[in-house]
Amino acid sequence: MAGPGIFNRTRIPLDADEPIPEATENTWKSKDAAGKPVPAAPKTPNTVSMANTAQEPPTTHHGAGKAKARKVGKPPEDLGPPKPERRICMVALRASGAGQESCNQDYRYCGLHQGKPMFKACNGAVIYFNKFWKMNKIYKTTGWIYCVKDSSGCWPSEGRWSSEGTSDPNGAGRPPSLVLIDEPLPRQVAEESTAYILEDGQKVLKREENKSWRWNEVLVRSKEDILRSLLEPREERPSGLVPGFLEPKEDSPADSPPAP
Repeated sequence: MAGPGIFNRTRIPLDADEPIPEATENTWKSKDAAGKPVPAAPKTPNTVSMANTAQEPPTTHHGAGKAKARKVGKPPEDLGPPKPERRICMVALRASGAGQESCNQDYRYCGLHQGKPMFKACNGAVIYFNKFWKMNKIYKTTGWIYCVKDSSGCWPSEGRWSSEGTSDPNGAGRPPSLVLIDEPLPRQVAEESTAYILEDGQKVLKREENKSWRWNEVLVRSKEDILRSLLEPREERPSGLVPGFLEPKEDSPADSPPAP
C-alpha cells in the first residue's frame, strides 16, 4: 500500500525537450498558473523557542514513564513538641550515689513480696517491702543496707534513702538516691476482661497494675520526630552509662578519689 509520501515525488517529464523540474517538497502543489515551480519560502527560526532553549538547559529524564515523587507529611519545622500521652508503663528503679557500690544499680520487677512488687538488679541486689521499703546488696530479704522507714506506698520512695538499722554499719556509707523510671509500652487499642491489648498485639494483665506496670502521662515522640533526630548529628555518649538506659549515673562526692 502506498504511504502518505506518494505525492511528494518529482514529476517525470513526458517530452524530451521539457526541462526536468527541481525536486521540491510537495511539487504537485507548489506550481503557479504557468506550471512553473514556486520556490518555497525560507524558514525563519523560531526566536521564542530559541530564547527559551538558551535560558533553560536541556533536561535529562531518567526512567521515562515514572510518576514524580510527591512529598507526604508535614515538614520537620511544622512538627510541634511531643505532648503528654497516657500509656501503660513498665516501672524500673535506679539507685545512685550510695557508699555501697553494689547498690548503685538499675532494678527491674521480679515478682511480689509481702503483697508489693520486688525489684532485682543484675548483680543480685534487691529492693523489697517488709513493713517498709528496704534495699539489700544481695538477694536476701532478711536484712537491708538502706531503707525508708516512713514509706509504705505501692512503690518505693523516691529521693534520698537512709542507712538507719543497716546490717552493715561499717560499709553502708552514704545512702543512695532512688528514682522511678517509666518505660512506655505501645498504645492500648482494645480491652479484654483480664487484659489490655496493645497495638503491637501483646497483652498486659490487669492484675499486674501497680506491681509491674502503672498508668502514667509520658512524653511520646512521633515517628517523624524520631526520624528527624536520626538525621541530625549525634553527640558522643557520656561515660558511665548503664545498659538499657540513656541517662548517665551521677557520681557522688563520696565516690570520688581523694586529691593527691
